[in-house]
Parts: sequence; C-alpha cells; structure tokens
Amino acid sequence: MEPVATYRERVVRGLKIQRRTFTLYPDRVEVHLRWGQVASDLQLPLAEFRAAPPVRSKLRLAIGRRANLWAMVFFMSLCAVLLVRSTVPSLMGPGVWGTAILAVVGVLAGCLTIALLAAWRFRRPVDVAKFLGADGAVKLDILRSGPDAKRFADFVDAIRKQIKSA
Repeated sequence: MEPVATYRERVVRGLKIQRRTFTLYPDRVEVHLRWGQVASDLQLPLAEFRAAPPVRSKLRLAIGRRANLWAMVFFMSLCAVLLVRSTVPSLMGPGVWGTAILAVVGVLAGCLTIALLAAWRFRRPVDVAKFLGADGAVKLDILRSGPDAKRFADFVDAIRKQIKSA
C-alpha cells in the first residue's frame, strides 16, 4: 500500500537527538523513532482516533546540546584555574589571590553570559498537534520541528482527513 504522506521531525532533548518519521497510510500511521542509538517502530490504526480536530498547543523544549556544551566548558575552565592555582608555586604569593579570584569571576561571568544567550536563543516555543483517541487520551503528537517543519500544517490536515474517512 502506498503512503499518503510522510513527515520527519527532529528534536534535541538533553544530549540526544530524537528523530521521528511519520508515514501516513489510508488506514494507519506508522512512526519510526530513533533516539540516540535506540530505535523503535509503532503502528497506530486510524480507527482508534477521535474524529475531532487535533489539539494544538505550544511546547518549550529544553535548551539542548549547545547549552550543555557551554556548561561543560565552564566547569572545565573552573577546574583548570583551580588546578593551576594549586600546583604552581609562584602563584602562591600574597597578591595572587586577588588575581585568581578575578580570573574565576571572569570565567564565571563569561560562561554565564554565553549560557543565558544560548538559553534565550534555543529555548523557543514549538507548535504541537495532538491527536486524541476514542477514550480522550493523546494517542499521537507531532511537533513542528526538523527538516519537514514547513510541511507541518499540510501533514496534520492529511492525518485529520484520513481519520475522518477511516
């Protein structure tokens, strides 16, 4: 049986990228999930869905990989400053404490600024379409994210039409 439509989404959650591929057939939706090294397939019959329009909402995703990277850079910089300070004897003089504290505060301020900018840039709301089952529970959710984000509305409408005809 030929698919009616396909949709690919990609979301960064923590340190892993979640990829889902939705394939719409006349009688079912097939979902292929890949999260890091784990992959799974799921088939959802359209007869189990409620014929109401999907519930649309916004979702704020986690900051993602770049913010985690900057947090690691901050921690390693702090460790390096403390390690150099404790192992180099020439830095043990009386005026060095002020310099070391200034360096640590400078690294902290720089990393905090970068982390805040990353949080501001990458934590954006994402559109979500949730399809409800006959019992009212969410059976399928689709995010406007990834390579096919521009086709999100068309794919959601195609699923809604297939549910009505199923």
